[in-house]
Amino acid sequence: MPGTQLHPELAEARQRGAYFEAAELSHQTNTLPEVCGRVCPQDRLCEGSCTLNDEFGAVTIGNIERYINDKAFEMGWRPDMSGVKQTGKKWRLSAQARQVWRVRMS
Repeated sequence: MPGTQLHPELAEARQRGAYFEAAELSHQTNTLPEVCGRVCPQDRLCEGSCTLNDEFGAVTIGNIERYINDKAFEMGWRPDMSGVKQTGKKWRLSAQARQVWRVRMS
């Protein structure tokens, strides 16, 4: 969501190569940034509201979040799941969502 991300902190951590820290920051404002970075229409949401868009082009936050989290996962990072409570509820991915995921992943 525009204005609620920690963009400067993410960029600074990424520049230092602190991918675990960047992933933690990314997960503070989004429970699934590695997924949203792939399927969310940032061009119409975040990037459309980006104040840098007029002069320099929008920050491609979806690509940044995806890269940071993919890199952290590759390096062995895992999100802290200690606060997750079992509810007994189940979820499933609809056929339409699976198709979108397949298109975005290719």
